[in-house]
Amino acid sequence: MTAAIEFPRDAALNVAPGPVSPGDAARVRIAFLISQHQALVAQTQFADAKAAALIALAGIFAFTGPFETARMHEGVLGFAPALLIALSALACLWAIIPRYPNMRRQHAQTSFGFAWTDLAAVNRAPDSYADFALHGDLTELMSALARSNVTAARVLAKKFAAMRTAILFTIAAILLTAIRIALAESGVVGI
Repeated sequence: MTAAIEFPRDAALNVAPGPVSPGDAARVRIAFLISQHQALVAQTQFADAKAAALIALAGIFAFTGPFETARMHEGVLGFAPALLIALSALACLWAIIPRYPNMRRQHAQTSFGFAWTDLAAVNRAPDSYADFALHGDLTELMSALARSNVTAARVLAKKFAAMRTAILFTIAAILLTAIRIALAESGVVGI
């Protein structure tokens, strides 16, 4: 029989500290990992939606109004915003492109995992995975989910870094266009 684990209790819950059974501790851990995974999936979907919206905005800027590419002949202040909008769109595409870990390297580390790359591996037999899911040690299952969360978080960090770059390019394009418009209205042309 496994001994109970001592966990500090939350004082806000007004529950006295005491032992927590290993089964309860395992349920808490797996619930935490699953909720963390769901949050990572939601944040990834949010990052992809932001990138798609910014690509659409970049397309509108590139073909209409003061940003349109037809103004590229108007000197540096006509060319630079168009270039920045194009770079913004490329950064957004980089954010949307699916990424996954090197499948060979990942499978050398673990027998099975939670990630879709583990499930899609050519050398994985459906019956062996089902057997792992049904009879695998709980610590192996939690470890696979934890590794998947780390991989998802790393992908998410790259997505948000690309989005930050795209947003900065877009802001710079807007500022340069505003300067060009202000200079044009004041009579300065061809900059």
